[in-house]
Amino acid sequence: MTAVAGLRVSRRGSLGRNWDVLFGHLKQLGFDPELIIDVGVAAGTEEIYRHFPRAKYYLIEALAEFEPHLQRLCSQLNAQYFLAAAGTQNGTIEINVHPDLIGSS
Repeated sequence: MTAVAGLRVSRRGSLGRNWDVLFGHLKQLGFDPELIIDVGVAAGTEEIYRHFPRAKYYLIEALAEFEPHLQRLCSQLNAQYFLAAAGTQNGTIEINVHPDLIGSS
C-alpha cells in the first residue's frame, strides 16, 4: 500500500493493515473463537476485545508495569492474566525496561 497526496492505493479486495478491519472481516466470515491468547498485551488490544467480547482470554505480559491494565481488562472481559514472557524455551531472561515501556526488550 502506498499513500500519495492523501490517497491510499491497495490491491482490490485487500483488507489493509488495520486490526479493526481484520478482526471485523474475520467476524463477518463466521470466525468466533472460544479462547484467545493475547501475548504481549501491554495496555490491551481493544480491537480484538470489541469484535470477540464472548471469548475467554488468556493475557500474557512480561512487564509487571502493565499489571494495572491487566487487572482492568480482567474486570471487563472473561480473562485471566499471566505475568510471563512467552518463548520457545523454559527459563529466565533479563528484560530491559525503557521509560516508555513499549520499547522494552
